Amino acid sequence: MKLLDIIPLRISIFSIVYILLLIFLAPLIDHAFTTLDEDKKLKENNFQILFEIILHLIVISVIWYLLNKYLVL
Repeated sequence: MKLLDIIPLRISIFSIVYILLLIFLAPLIDHAFTTLDEDKKLKENNFQILFEIILHLIVISVIWYLLNKYLVL
């Protein structure tokens, strides 16, 4: 019996790796986009802000997919 065949241990390792990666990746993703206050100062319209929100969600989804694909234990 291999060490990673123990389900609670596998879930724990998987969760810790995800949490640590997301703790470090989330700020990098968030800083790639402007804040709502900056958008107001730049006088961006609602469609530009909506586009940025949708783009932010797409980036998060792609990162989540890549993490899920390549971090399978």
